[in-house]
Amino acid sequence: MHLRCAACQRTFALGPLFQGCPSCSGRLEVEYDYAALAPGFNAAWADPSRHAVGIWRYAPLLPIDDRTHVVSLGEGQTPLVHSRRIGPLHGLQQLFFKNETVNPTWAQKDRCHTVMLTKAREFGYRRVVTCSTGNHGASAAAYSAAAGLDACAVFCPPETSDLLLRLIDHFGGTALVSEWSVRPRFMHALVERGWYPATGLGAGVDTNPYGVEGYKSLAYELVKQLGEPPAHVFMSVASGDSFYGVWKGFRELHQLGCIEHTPRMWACQPAGADVLARSLAEQLEHPVVLTAPFSVATSTREPTTGSHALNAIRESDGGAVTVDDEAILAATRLLGREGLCGEPASALPLAAILTQVENDTLRKDERVVCVITAAGIKWPSTLADLTRPARRVEPTQAALNQLLVQLDAL
Repeated sequence: MHLRCAACQRTFALGPLFQGCPSCSGRLEVEYDYAALAPGFNAAWADPSRHAVGIWRYAPLLPIDDRTHVVSLGEGQTPLVHSRRIGPLHGLQQLFFKNETVNPTWAQKDRCHTVMLTKAREFGYRRVVTCSTGNHGASAAAYSAAAGLDACAVFCPPETSDLLLRLIDHFGGTALVSEWSVRPRFMHALVERGWYPATGLGAGVDTNPYGVEGYKSLAYELVKQLGEPPAHVFMSVASGDSFYGVWKGFRELHQLGCIEHTPRMWACQPAGADVLARSLAEQLEHPVVLTAPFSVATSTREPTTGSHALNAIRESDGGAVTVDDEAILAATRLLGREGLCGEPASALPLAAILTQVENDTLRKDERVVCVITAAGIKWPSTLADLTRPARRVEPTQAALNQLLVQLDAL
């Protein structure tokens, strides 16, 4: 294993390189010697019962030198739920929901932080800093606590739900609310003081090439659960790490001969933050930067996305789908009819799938996976707006009789 620069192609040993390529500041990514690692990975793939549970059963393809440093809260191995209502209603025979809300902090971010905080321990860091709209920060704080580190600071925008801010505090982190634009500068000031950047894959300052590797396990699990790759995977996209990580996982399985084909990857973004759709339409190499992105799906409200997400779309023959806030909220409500509770950003892929069905982009007999990335209970004000308050029933026989008539009519 080593780090390779996507720009100049130079390679470096795995280490705390968080300011991009030392030669050109390009994006660093973990690269593997698949021929050398194949025996260990294929053994884990063929008989996972012999190995650790969750994502660590695939440790041969994770960038860890010393497994005694592993920080885990039992992340991964999340359910794949066959749609019982939405799929049949829209003619999709094989619509599946990958329910990431049952991870330890109720989000897919835990796949990232089990790897990222393990590397922090390997490198000897004691303090962690990141920027987040909520889910990423809560996960960073939880895994910092599990790692026994001294501090975790999370810079959040004003729109972050109070519950998520308190969740960060519950895990021993420090939630710091400031404006969107200044958060990276504040974070960089701490990185310069020796704090570990729990950030994403990218080029330039304060980027971390390790967390994205944890997301690959979602692809491994999907193949195990379905018996083969799905035809399509729909995911919400902000910075693009989880989206790219899942694609990298499928690509690795194909390279190792574990699967015969890879799925088409569909990046789902709100109309008010449609970075990837614009970038594809303009045939750009690097994504556009928006001046004032906005959406009810706060977790995807970013001014730009990493070029690695754009690459994943093109390599997989996928696409970018945008939907408006009204459709996102409708899909959030609809998820409840499947027994699932996702935040608006998690419902965004479902809204995109229904749009593609209307446009006849999807064949109705194909296997389609919708990734539900984070729990809706983290945004209680949104959930309150989408649901009805409980009815008060007086403790009288007359009230019971009236209620029985009403319930019988349902």
